[in-house]
Amino acid sequence: MTYPHTIHLRAPWELRPLIRESESISIGQPLRIEVPGESPLTPIDQQRGLRYSRRFNRPTGIDPHERVWLCCDGADPSARVSLGEHELGHILGYALPWEADITALLAPHNELIIEVLPADALRPGRELRPGGLIRDVRLEVRSSHWLTQCSLSLPYQAGVTRLRFSAQVNGPPGSGPLHVALSHDQRELVYQPVEVGEPFILSTDLFGLRPWSLGEPNRLGTFEVKLLSAHGAIWRREYVTAPLGLAWEGDRLRVLGEAIALPLPATRFPLTPANDTQCLAALAATARRPLASLEILADAWYSSFDEQGIAVAQMMPRQWAPALCPLLAHHPSIVAWVTPPNEVAAPAAADDWTNRPRIPFDQVVVI
Repeated sequence: MTYPHTIHLRAPWELRPLIRESESISIGQPLRIEVPGESPLTPIDQQRGLRYSRRFNRPTGIDPHERVWLCCDGADPSARVSLGEHELGHILGYALPWEADITALLAPHNELIIEVLPADALRPGRELRPGGLIRDVRLEVRSSHWLTQCSLSLPYQAGVTRLRFSAQVNGPPGSGPLHVALSHDQRELVYQPVEVGEPFILSTDLFGLRPWSLGEPNRLGTFEVKLLSAHGAIWRREYVTAPLGLAWEGDRLRVLGEAIALPLPATRFPLTPANDTQCLAALAATARRPLASLEILADAWYSSFDEQGIAVAQMMPRQWAPALCPLLAHHPSIVAWVTPPNEVAAPAAADDWTNRPRIPFDQVVVI
């Protein structure tokens, strides 16, 4: 088996308003829906909170060295997660990934309950949207060891691409030597020993890679990361990306030498790009100028932007940045971070968020 083995929990989910134990309210039959998606319930119901539930069977054929993880890429605005009577934890934002090891809690038949709470949580760019389980919910079968806090970036300058991959190995200690291998289009670039619980960085210079271009379709390359034990690969991930050449010159941004004047127009996007090809076509027609995205989008959007040469400056709350910016670093279409309007703007040329400049919100025009 290739790890992680993923089981998406898309349908059928049951959805109803969240009712407190002290209340005696008749709410009728639950709606049967598919996740991810915006809640179809009324604004009054959403103010009470939302109760999502889904039944699933324990995955078969789980070996002693394997673990089953429940993963969710976010809930809007936040959520409490339970498996049967076992409370697992809280999802803290609509774009903040969450996970829990549920191996020991699994029964032959299980009920997953996610209560989306009407809390005063951060909702950058989604203040007027319904909310709910708008991101993927899945089970992941993992081996004894896996990588977390993964980030890959490809800054490009003067013909040289500096590949950088950082992560940490999770799992029990003392189980034999582990190595990480990083390859590009099936050619191994880096092979390095790693230790459980210790952050590590792989880096090397690459030559001859075509950098990402603004305003035209791009040919992207595939970079594969493998965690290897004495028995072979026990975790792998692919990144489809391209080198990104950025420079900040006081009052303007340069993408591969092309100057981008500020301010940038901001726009809103549908939940997923798959159902909105007309929107992508319209964006591609005006792709010579980046757009500012006020909402942190599903990963499929950025992958589409990468392919089409559509650049975005992504609004990013400071308290979310340490978790999210490294996860998004491999997308060359993200050319800058935008400081939200309620935060003090940091120096625009600072590069501590994965080599992208930070642009103050007053350099964005909402259209």
